[in-house]
Amino acid sequence: MNQERNEKILIVDDITKNIQLVANILKREGYKVYFATNGEMAIENSKSINFDLILLDIMMPGKDGFEVCKELKLHETTREIPIIFLTAKNDQENIKKGFAAGGVDYITKPFSKEELVARIQTHLDLKESRDLLKKKNLELQKAIQTKNLFFSIIAHDLKDPFAGIINASNLILKNREKIGFERCIHYMKLIYKSSIEAQKLLLNLLDWSRIQTGDIHFTPTSFSLNFLIDETYAFFETIFLNKNLSFQKFLDDDFNVHADLNMISIVLRNIISNAIKFSFRGSEIRAHIYCEKDFGCIKIIDSGIGIPEDILNNLFDPSIKKNREGTETESGSGIGLVLSHEFIKINHGEIIAESKVNQGTSFTIKLPLQDQPINS
Repeated sequence: MNQERNEKILIVDDITKNIQLVANILKREGYKVYFATNGEMAIENSKSINFDLILLDIMMPGKDGFEVCKELKLHETTREIPIIFLTAKNDQENIKKGFAAGGVDYITKPFSKEELVARIQTHLDLKESRDLLKKKNLELQKAIQTKNLFFSIIAHDLKDPFAGIINASNLILKNREKIGFERCIHYMKLIYKSSIEAQKLLLNLLDWSRIQTGDIHFTPTSFSLNFLIDETYAFFETIFLNKNLSFQKFLDDDFNVHADLNMISIVLRNIISNAIKFSFRGSEIRAHIYCEKDFGCIKIIDSGIGIPEDILNNLFDPSIKKNREGTETESGSGIGLVLSHEFIKINHGEIIAESKVNQGTSFTIKLPLQDQPINS
């Protein structure tokens, strides 16, 4: 017997002896063999099992082979399966009908074992090549979408912060003797704010591009989520004060998770930045830190404008742009959440978004606990 193969072949024939004969040949070649004794059974089996090839008789009670072939070619899940007619009908008219119905080959009985195996393997090889080409084509389409989105973000979302920097700088340079100290400070604050927005977007884009090219280092360590949330709040403390936002932390227990600290720090900064952006002035943002089975969890909750359902359903899809202004016209591209989703996947965790319009949003991050290490 030859080496066992992964290819699954369905034999369709109403005569059991014919099935046994072909099945014995194919099993000796190492193929995984299935059978059906009528057309209806063949169609049902093909919808539930992903066959690599079908050997189909023509003369059967009920639906004949031509009808079965035509029906299989109509369904999305079965139309790509190569079908070889294996039949005693050897006249030119039936051969033409077989190819017209969608068959890839036509073998007449009695047949040579060597010819049968050779033709089957030829069409399996062709199918494998087609499947590979289809996969590569989908990957190429995704890469093109990613590239288009990347340049779209650069062209559109970087334009506003740089315009703010240029305009405020120009006003200071041209009117420095007239505007006075207080006005100058105001414009400098605008420059600083625009610079921070541009830097954050650029850093997110750079990290995202590294993920797409596989040029990113994953170094899991043990660290405290409690420590990380304190550190992240300190990073945003001035922005919290400027928007008159309060921050509350609820800690069930202090524990360590096993993940890449740099990646999770970026994730948490993106989520808290979004919470600030979409919160109303004077409202509260809360962080809940707790354990759930083998995961350490942190949930960031705001009571801001929320996320519409159509955006929420595609929140982590990079091919769909999600430009939304914050409660005080803060800009954003949505790329930070796409990046966060990718980072959490790399860390074998989970990120869950829940939201109601005008009632607020919560993001839950789940990461493996220290005693549940992940493979790097």
